[in-house]
Amino acid sequence: MAYRTVSSFALAVIAGTMLLGAVSAANAESGGMAVKLPKQIIIASNRVGGVANTMANGFAKVLTQHVGTKATVRAVGNAAKWMGMIKSGDIDLGMTSVTELSWAYWGTNAYAGKPNRTFSLVALGRKQSWAFMVPADSPVHTTDQLKTWMKGKRLSHKWINPVIDHLNLAGLANLGFTGGLEEAGLTAVPVSSYKVLVNLWNTNKFDVVGTPPGIPLIQRMNAARKVRFIPMYTDAAAVARMQKVEPAYYISTQRAGVPGVDKPIQALTFDYCIIARNSLDKGVVQRVLETLYAHQDDLGKSHPLVRGWLPADKRWAGAHTVMPYHPGAIGFFKSKGLWTGDLEARQAELVRRSKG
Repeated sequence: MAYRTVSSFALAVIAGTMLLGAVSAANAESGGMAVKLPKQIIIASNRVGGVANTMANGFAKVLTQHVGTKATVRAVGNAAKWMGMIKSGDIDLGMTSVTELSWAYWGTNAYAGKPNRTFSLVALGRKQSWAFMVPADSPVHTTDQLKTWMKGKRLSHKWINPVIDHLNLAGLANLGFTGGLEEAGLTAVPVSSYKVLVNLWNTNKFDVVGTPPGIPLIQRMNAARKVRFIPMYTDAAAVARMQKVEPAYYISTQRAGVPGVDKPIQALTFDYCIIARNSLDKGVVQRVLETLYAHQDDLGKSHPLVRGWLPADKRWAGAHTVMPYHPGAIGFFKSKGLWTGDLEARQAELVRRSKG
């Protein structure tokens, strides 16, 4: 058998060709742009174990495996605690509800007079349903019945997290009580934590609670005192009243099969989302989305909550956004044919408003 000797020069040429091929493939993922990834991608979230924190860890796992750099989650707390870190560049991405990020961006509600325009939307994600919950042994089954029955009742309110109280007010507005608890004839029962909420419910200290169906907390409450969720109104006037309180809220269907939901109901809904600091290179943002898009199977396996972000084609780009998209996100959506005329018009509207 004859053997051939491969010269060191030839080996070098082969290695160089392989390296160039790898670089070309990586560049192709970002529309041909050469992207210099940071040594680490920092993702901010709420408290450890919270919904956004759990999902952020799933995203970080997939990015670390496939994007070419390490992704790390920092459980900083609510968005108010990481707005300064967005401005300084100490974090790159953030994940929480679109509600609070909308407040921060436009300077409303808990962020009144303090708008922060140093970040933009990367993708919309998991939908979160919300509705009023009552004891299953109450006579209330319909929205009309709830509206009449709740007068004189006790509502869990005055939470440490202002988003929860805001949801209560939006829900009441949907019912026609634009004047809040006073107009509805409700008494507020202060709640300092989820543990306190469970204890108050189990000991019959309040009658109504506004909460997402299906979360583990409700399973615990249902075990001690059976629950029932009541649908929201869906007519245009009711939705308009609700969206006057918060434009990011909309109505969608909550599926049956969780405690208190025996058949599908129409519920107030908001999205979780990913944002990026404006100073983060658009090529990096596009590479992040390309990577997540290409590995949706891994994303879905990272945690059941993350499955609500999938499929990406139906969730990540939405003309109902209340914040402008990051240029890197727009580049990605255009590359996938997901950037529609409605999205373009909405983006232009939000950009004009942000400069006003």
